[in-house]
Amino acid sequence: EAIGASMHSGLADVEALVDKVFMQPQLLQQKEIWKRHGLYFENMHKYKTLPSDPDLVERANAVVEKIQRLPKIFSEALKGVKMALAVAKEIESWAKIAAPLLRRETEEKVAVV
Repeated sequence: EAIGASMHSGLADVEALVDKVFMQPQLLQQKEIWKRHGLYFENMHKYKTLPSDPDLVERANAVVEKIQRLPKIFSEALKGVKMALAVAKEIESWAKIAAPLLRRETEEKVAVV
């Protein structure tokens, strides 16, 4: 399904960016590298986009945890850290609305069978 594939890709991209930042901290001077990801997850949250794969919520939470490690190593005053944390907030907001909706959807499918 297209939404699930897109979200898997989006989360993988964010995770790869976090890994890249740990290897190249100078990237934290660039807030622009996070903007596209923030907008993507803001839209997923805003439109309550649901993939068919409920495991994406858990994956999203793992990516959020990884992003939240940045200010433990780098200054929170850096533009990139601020933007990364904003992306984490958008992912977290999506996960909070998606988890109960996906749970309900799964329960309804089980009830029909």
